[in-house]
Amino acid sequence: MQINSKINFVALTFFLAALVLLRATPSETVAPAVKRHDHFREISPSDITPDGWLREFLVRQQEGLTGHYTVQGYPFTIDFWAGETNADNKSWWPYEQSGYLLDGMLRLGLLLNDEKMIQKYEGDLNWVIANPIKNGQLGPGLRIDKSEWPMAVFFKSVIAYQLANHDPKVTTAFEKHYLNTPLDQLSSGRDVMNVEGLLRTYEWTGNRELLVKAENAYRKFCQSGSDDLTLARLESGNKVVMHGVSFCEEIKIPVLLYIYTGNQEYLTAAIKGLQTLERDHLLVDGIPSSNEYLATRDPLQSHETCDISDFTYSLGYFLMATGDAQYADMIEKGVFNAGCGAISKDFKSFQYFSSVNQVIANRNANQNAFWRRDGEAKVAFAPNSSPMCCAGNVHRFMPDYVARMWMASTDDGLVASLYGPSRVAMNVGTEHTPITVIEKTAYPYDENVEFDFAMAGKTVLPFTIRVPGWCSSPELTINGQSFKGKLDPGTYVTVDRTFQNGDVLKLHLPMPLRLTRFANALSLERGPLLYAYAVPESVTVDQAHTTDSNFPALDIRPNGAWNYALDINESNINDRVQVAMPEVNGYPLDPGQAPVCLTVPVRRVKGWTLDGGKRTPPLPITYQLEGPQETITLVPYGSTRLRMAAFPEAVVRVEIPVDNMQVSGPYPYDRNKPITEQVYAPENAVDQASWESAKLRDDGVLDLKAQLSVTNQLAYVRATINSDVETPAILAINAKDACEVQLNGKIVHIVSQPNQLEYQFPDWIPVTLRKGLNQVQLKVGEYGKVTQYRDGWGVQIRCLR
Repeated sequence: MQINSKINFVALTFFLAALVLLRATPSETVAPAVKRHDHFREISPSDITPDGWLREFLVRQQEGLTGHYTVQGYPFTIDFWAGETNADNKSWWPYEQSGYLLDGMLRLGLLLNDEKMIQKYEGDLNWVIANPIKNGQLGPGLRIDKSEWPMAVFFKSVIAYQLANHDPKVTTAFEKHYLNTPLDQLSSGRDVMNVEGLLRTYEWTGNRELLVKAENAYRKFCQSGSDDLTLARLESGNKVVMHGVSFCEEIKIPVLLYIYTGNQEYLTAAIKGLQTLERDHLLVDGIPSSNEYLATRDPLQSHETCDISDFTYSLGYFLMATGDAQYADMIEKGVFNAGCGAISKDFKSFQYFSSVNQVIANRNANQNAFWRRDGEAKVAFAPNSSPMCCAGNVHRFMPDYVARMWMASTDDGLVASLYGPSRVAMNVGTEHTPITVIEKTAYPYDENVEFDFAMAGKTVLPFTIRVPGWCSSPELTINGQSFKGKLDPGTYVTVDRTFQNGDVLKLHLPMPLRLTRFANALSLERGPLLYAYAVPESVTVDQAHTTDSNFPALDIRPNGAWNYALDINESNINDRVQVAMPEVNGYPLDPGQAPVCLTVPVRRVKGWTLDGGKRTPPLPITYQLEGPQETITLVPYGSTRLRMAAFPEAVVRVEIPVDNMQVSGPYPYDRNKPITEQVYAPENAVDQASWESAKLRDDGVLDLKAQLSVTNQLAYVRATINSDVETPAILAINAKDACEVQLNGKIVHIVSQPNQLEYQFPDWIPVTLRKGLNQVQLKVGEYGKVTQYRDGWGVQIRCLR
């Protein structure tokens, strides 16, 4: 892919010097009394100009749904944030949904210098400020109910506006608003997201009352005893199952509190909570499963488009607080893969739910059990959805990304925090020198990133770049000379030198192939990109749900085979997978225009077909292969609509019988204690256990609630497996909820609670069976009711070879 960027440095220097001379530096936007404990800081989005494919993305967004948002329908047909209303509305929902839209629209307008979008936003902001409700409180949502959540959504756009404008009337209005909003209205549920507004307004004003109120609101939130993301829940390291969007929003609050207080407890808890999310729910495309609740790492599970925008936005605060490159890697992965994969490439339609594997996308194709209602456009590509939260939030993820590609460091330096074709023009260094840096690259499709410097004269500047964690052998040259410092993977590297007009830094980031495993599913990654098979499509317009022919609702069905298993493993990946770079000149997300493709060997999986003839099926547990080895081409995940990105491994999987299943119980169960510490008769040497034959359902599930006629208890389950040889095998365990798995007297696995028995892939436990009889013993405790999970208590045991 060629990058055309011919720059007349002399003319550009004087033009940009005049343009940026009066702009404030990030350090000047922080009130003198405020101390921030961070590494990087956001700059004005208007200082950043996207180039190349990123500009094309944003222009398509501008010409697509964001520039024509009324085609999405209600609530975007009414300007709620400018005082318009619908007599039938009694809820905060329209304010939340249109608040998302306004944030994406403003950032897009600032990045593309679209005065129409900027003026539309300014009109709404001015109305909000000019129409307080009482005591200076702002927010039209308060005219409907007491929820402060919509104001937290709206305030994201206020941050972008203030980064660009530093408007004192906005600062004054929001200072008065937050000072006069009762603490109770800032501390329950998602209302606590207003801590972001409290802290940002504190940054602008230096009013410590706002800082104290932010901590008090979060403290009260954490003492509420709710199932939200409290500090104690983060610190526990336990599996979290809650509304996914709420998690993605709430995880940033302790990070923000750390930035403004320096209290390490906040940051430590947030990092631990994020690590548990990665362990239990992060999908291979970079976004946690959430349909609507967090739903394991099963590739069949989906995430809302809201999660894509909110998760990557929150990761930006982790990056600013720590300066840790891993968070930039995570942002890129989520945006380039899940974000780009959830939209049509003309930005005229999107999905409410999108998945790592989705081989059909229409109004009856929703594979998520909790929301499986035919006729709802949950997985269809359409200009709108129900509810309309994702219809608003889809406008945010890429403008957020581009607006955070460049940041300021706390030593008055400049940080290339995220990569992509762009340029930045701002004042830098201790002398606040006007400077422009042009980033020439086709990243993430290109391994090379070049930084060209334009300025009048010279300036001492700490310039920081990133070596992604996946890159083991980077190279950096400065004006053709090799950089002498360290270039460790997964770090930011600062080049601290006197820069002058015409300086060039060239960064080479080799992108090795990586094979990722989840159970028996294999995925291929290269650099920040996940690769997928673009399932051949048969596309028709859903006329019944299309109101504007320029923005059609689509019915997309498979028009070719997709039931493939990858015939590769860790030992032969570099021999069997071929990297191809075809000559293309178009937009890299369009069909047939992928600048990098992977050619891979596959086998077909026999009998793996659509679930019920209309939904993407789960990964098979046992399966046979058919036909000869074939070759298919994988493209970047973001280039696809229908896709397979998590493939079974091309091996035969057969089931070994699990016999003589018996049950002992019930016994008392305390869900707040580890199941391993709760020991009863079947595993102690003192008491005599009583066992009864297990009564299995037709699907092989042991329903412990039905068998024992109790709930919220613990039971033991044992069975035998007879193997004619010593052999590697897999125990595939579905359990609700906590489960300790023993094989021949040794613990081999713990299933974390809360857990789903049905509608998710089993825990995949590699073991070695000895020749003859093997005894499996499970200890299963019921966690209790969890929203979205089916009630019940039970287990299913399968053994595979």
